[in-house]
Amino acid sequence: MNFIEIGAIVKPHGLKGQLVLFVEDVYAGVVQHFTSLYLEQFSSKVPYKVLEISRLSNGTFKVELAGVDSIEPANALRKVKVFQEESKLPKSQSIDWEGFNVYDADGSAIGTVEEVIENNMQLILVVVNDQEDEFMIPLAEEFIVGFSEQDNTLELNLPEGLLDL
Repeated sequence: MNFIEIGAIVKPHGLKGQLVLFVEDVYAGVVQHFTSLYLEQFSSKVPYKVLEISRLSNGTFKVELAGVDSIEPANALRKVKVFQEESKLPKSQSIDWEGFNVYDADGSAIGTVEEVIENNMQLILVVVNDQEDEFMIPLAEEFIVGFSEQDNTLELNLPEGLLDL
């Protein structure tokens, strides 16, 4: 089973064992559908059943895990990395994007992905056009209109002005 790091426990939330979970942007749209999470403990990925999960703010969620029912076990999970099975994550995270031709939602060509930068928050696509202009585009699920692995194409609906940065 392959696991992908999706975030980390920040701190307890209240006194009844609930936790504040920070989730990388690319997973924020799907984390509320998970029925289990894997926490890195004892050099292993320990599964926890999710009892309840709700959004607190951008990128943070309040989560209640089975077996964590007071402040003491919640405190012990502070700063613990959180993982999910790769098969339960959006497919866009497991694709090798290098070489993909990127288009705007209106069909205009943006360029070709020359490099993918992985950071703690999300994937960043380094896209270069024919004029050698370089764009750094965050790969957020909400930007993806569609893609074809067969055709190596990626269509994005980017916020106004993102390519001007």
